[in-house]
Amino acid sequence: MADNKIVVLIIDDNEVDRYTFSRYLRETSSEYEVHEAANGKSGLDLAASLRPDCVLLDLNLVEQSGFEVLNELAGHETYLKVPVIMLTGHRWDALKKGALGLGAVDFLLKHETDATRLGEAVRRALTSVSSDKGAMAKMVVTSGEQSPYQIRPDNHAN
Repeated sequence: MADNKIVVLIIDDNEVDRYTFSRYLRETSSEYEVHEAANGKSGLDLAASLRPDCVLLDLNLVEQSGFEVLNELAGHETYLKVPVIMLTGHRWDALKKGALGLGAVDFLLKHETDATRLGEAVRRALTSVSSDKGAMAKMVVTSGEQSPYQIRPDNHAN
């Protein structure tokens, strides 16, 4: 954590959602230092330079799915203890199961998430990692494999 701040990285291609979740975190606590990325590549680049304490990751990114970004994070030892909370507009149990199976520590529906709920989810995620229960799963889909949970861009919804 930088200067006793909790560094949170939001990776979401929807500008309104990034703004909303950033505002929610800032409303919840002055402890949060929030950074935003509009796509998976810039999110991974920011994660490398920031070393965030927690990542909020949209499941359905345009250029790269949230599952692919989660896999890349899980594939680097540096991020094994960084909790990832998946955010989506989709209420599909298979997606939740897939995200949690790949190492996400929580799965929130965007339209049901308010400042209190998001703040509690981040706190739980940080607590789970500090107690060593929230480390990313060791299961990583190799780069050549297609995730069974891939959402096609033509089915894009935030």
